[in-house]
Amino acid sequence: MTQVLVRELFETFNAFLDNQGYVAQKGQIIDASIVAAPRQRNSRQENEQIKAGETPEAWADKPHKRSQKDIDASWTKKHGKTYYGYKNHINVDNKHRLIREYDITTASTHDSRLLTELIDLSNSGKSIWADSAYSSEDLSALSAQLTKITVEAALKAEMETHLGYASHDTKGHNSGNTQGGTP
Repeated sequence: MTQVLVRELFETFNAFLDNQGYVAQKGQIIDASIVAAPRQRNSRQENEQIKAGETPEAWADKPHKRSQKDIDASWTKKHGKTYYGYKNHINVDNKHRLIREYDITTASTHDSRLLTELIDLSNSGKSIWADSAYSSEDLSALSAQLTKITVEAALKAEMETHLGYASHDTKGHNSGNTQGGTP
């Protein structure tokens, strides 16, 4: 429930920014940061039960112990150091330095897995800055996809301007001047 409310608030705030003229432009900065959670001191048996999606039996009659356990976080290593927690993945508009998209995952999720979900296709700049966690192949493929989307949107707008109506508009039927071939 809280996640839904946070997402709605975030989207409302972004719509407000757009209405105030803070439209995403000049490219995007993609990054992720680890957010540490208290390290868990579980037995091997408890960890096995947690991984199986079960609540350890020893916690069943101890609600205070269960409330102190974060079983959603995960372990990861970065630069030889071990972390337990989550990752904040963000997309920042390069011009205004405002967060335009975000996601939260467990710490073990690789940064590049969320690249396509974070990209803002409405950002007028097509440059993407990211650190080495995002492979150049992923960025090149994404750049090609963004270019294709931009060209298609421009061609569609040009066609609608030229013909005077949107595609699939009944106004163009039987006019002898149609989009996409026959009506």
